[in-house]
Amino acid sequence: MSNGDFSVLECFDVQELSVMETICEGQDSDLKADFGVLRYWLSRVGPEDGQNYPITVEVRLLQGWRTLYEYGSWEDWEEQKEEEEEIAVDDTD
Repeated sequence: MSNGDFSVLECFDVQELSVMETICEGQDSDLKADFGVLRYWLSRVGPEDGQNYPITVEVRLLQGWRTLYEYGSWEDWEEQKEEEEEIAVDDTD
């Protein structure tokens, strides 16, 4: 792995994170995985709200949690949101 190449951290995609239980809710993202030193957050807001990517990876440092890497496809995120909306509509019928 070259210096600055964090693609190895891309172990979850939007669909995988979206079906995982939410551990806690942040201001604009849901914590989906917490490994003690790494956390994976899935955004609840889109790029129009200032998010760069739908998935954020944080690392625990002595100073606290810091963003280490962001990744993911907004197209996948939008498709997942549409599927969730369809399911919610079907559940009300």
